[in-house]
Amino acid sequence: MMVFYSIWQVRNSYRFDSKVPNLRRVCLHIKALLFDIGKFSGGTMANEVNDLLTLHFLGITRIPPKAPSISLVCWFPPLPGWVKLNTDGLSKGNPGLATTAGVFRSYRGFVQGIFTSWLGEQTAFYAELSAAIIGIEQAWIHG
Repeated sequence: MMVFYSIWQVRNSYRFDSKVPNLRRVCLHIKALLFDIGKFSGGTMANEVNDLLTLHFLGITRIPPKAPSISLVCWFPPLPGWVKLNTDGLSKGNPGLATTAGVFRSYRGFVQGIFTSWLGEQTAFYAELSAAIIGIEQAWIHG
């Protein structure tokens, strides 16, 4: 936004005050703005080709985001005759919009039931705890 504001200011100075802009100075100012913005952006970048080319042209290098870590997650069934409940609760922000979900599965892995619950604005801890409580309530209701 600051880059557009800078260009707008230079344009208005030229148009209304007849001040001829020094393009080298304007480019250096915009480059400094982009560099400063980059320092506060957390050091990662979006990979838009045009944006990367523009930054490269201006001599600004960015740090690419770290690759996500991949971990193997295995589900282990309960003992024969038992039903297993897996739950999750999350919030987008802490606090933020929150929801919970759970799935009941037999010892053969067949889904016996599911639930979801919208919690409104809550913390991640509240969402996780609610998932466990709702799961226990559902297990009680359905025997």
